[in-house]
Amino acid sequence: SPTGDMDREIDRVALCADRCRALAPHLAEGYYLEARHWQARGDHRRAVGLLKDAIGRNPSYAAAHILLAQALLMEGELEEGSVRMQQAYRLGPRSFVAGLAVLHFVRREFQDALFCAERALASNPRYTFARALAAASAYWVDERGKALGYLDSLERFDASTWQRTFGTNVGAVADMAEALRALRAPRGP
Repeated sequence: SPTGDMDREIDRVALCADRCRALAPHLAEGYYLEARHWQARGDHRRAVGLLKDAIGRNPSYAAAHILLAQALLMEGELEEGSVRMQQAYRLGPRSFVAGLAVLHFVRREFQDALFCAERALASNPRYTFARALAAASAYWVDERGKALGYLDSLERFDASTWQRTFGTNVGAVADMAEALRALRAPRGP
């Protein structure tokens, strides 16, 4: 089953994390991979501590900063999540503009989220998550035509998998799912 395959892949990340930490306990990568494992399991709280450990070992590890920001946002810690997202953006502005889009979306600053998602798409037009974020953001700012344009070119984004990963009890996850559902629903005459 697809869920069984996903579970096996998530478990492989945990094994890789263990191996990294055994080989190089003083480096950040093993802590980061273990945090990715817990994040994929929906345990954002556990990921936060591991990511702080990773950043303590490598303060310029931008990917750890962005994942920490996302985990904090999913835990409802908007202020610290915002600070961490800004740090990730400073470390890698081109790569992490989508992270700023997530930050704005979580805060329901949908116009800013749309702007950042479009900037992410300008540098990587095939970035599926940024396209989904742009579609949902455009929906919430009543730009239905733009939202449908982004939705029409979404090929691989599976909102149900995204919901399982981040948790259905998170407001931003529900906002995105609702927007994508509404955009995909047939409209009456």
